[in-house]
Amino acid sequence: MDWLQQFLPLSAERLNIWIGVLCTLAIYSLLYRENPVYRFFEHMYIGLAAGYSLGPVTIDILYRYWVEPIWLQGYWAWAFVVPYGMYLYFIFSERYGWVSRIVIGTLIGASSGVFFQQFSSLYLPQLNSTLKKPLWIGSANPDLTVGMVINNILFVAILLSVLTYFTFSYEQRGPVKRVAIWGRWFLMIGLGAIFGNTVMARMALLIGRIYYLLNDWLMLRVGGG
Repeated sequence: MDWLQQFLPLSAERLNIWIGVLCTLAIYSLLYRENPVYRFFEHMYIGLAAGYSLGPVTIDILYRYWVEPIWLQGYWAWAFVVPYGMYLYFIFSERYGWVSRIVIGTLIGASSGVFFQQFSSLYLPQLNSTLKKPLWIGSANPDLTVGMVINNILFVAILLSVLTYFTFSYEQRGPVKRVAIWGRWFLMIGLGAIFGNTVMARMALLIGRIYYLLNDWLMLRVGGG
């Protein structure tokens, strides 16, 4: 009876829990089949997410990077940024659609430069680290163990075989073709590991929702909660 008395009162906290349970069960009803209840809650979630995003856009972007620099720091050149971005809406005009292409071209160029910078910052250090991997024990690396050497050799061999698989400048035949086949296998193993990691992330979300249903809704206090 104590458990029943805790379960029945519909306080604000219990009401929030019931709403969360309703949303969880409605979303996971897709596992049975697609239905109107799932579609309704899916559209509601997308609408709430879009509405919630207006807050971060207004506070974290417009205010921080436009209003604050202009009114508080005196950088009046930023006053032209938002109107320049508004030119994107000329894409809906047949007569002045060319104005939007100016903004689109500027954004594509700037985004390409930022992407290249991020790519260089992320992968060039990895390339440098790969080229510096010692493949034998010598006086220059006295702390190197046999296991580390074997690991480095396998790493370089797998890297070269995968790169060989993506070499299309000439026809792959003979030993090169066999190395490319090994590279394809290594690539598939790596992609399989990434996919497995993705599945584990989805399972973690599922376990979290099951724990919510059992612990917060049914008050079973599983896992010592």
